[in-house]
Amino acid sequence: MTQPKPLATATIDTLYQDIRQLIEAAKTHMATQVNQALVLTYWQIGKTIKTKLLQDARSEYGLATLKQLAQQLQQEYGAGFSYSSLTRIIKFYSYHPEQAIVATQLSGSHFSAWTACPMSAQPYPNKPMRIMRGSPHE
Repeated sequence: MTQPKPLATATIDTLYQDIRQLIEAAKTHMATQVNQALVLTYWQIGKTIKTKLLQDARSEYGLATLKQLAQQLQQEYGAGFSYSSLTRIIKFYSYHPEQAIVATQLSGSHFSAWTACPMSAQPYPNKPMRIMRGSPHE
């Protein structure tokens, strides 16, 4: 039985580059999908907290409950769910209440950049407490 001839170095290099491109494209696609899922999850968390906890007129109660919620979430999911993180997530939802826009037009970079801006640089620079109690347009 004869052994197959080894492929020429140029052929191996071409094959390597083709496979490398496939892998890199898949990694980029996966990162985009994960990023989109995270943004949507943050939006849904913001909506859930805003509609189920902070619509109550007793905002002190809501804020105390939010602090307790943050402690529980941090224990299970880490520092990304601290009280300050949750307030940024709520802010994000408040300024982008339409899920379709969030799902199709905003990325994790938008979320991170937007929530890192000082209040005065954001649209409708209301006091943080006011944002949590009502719409950003109040």
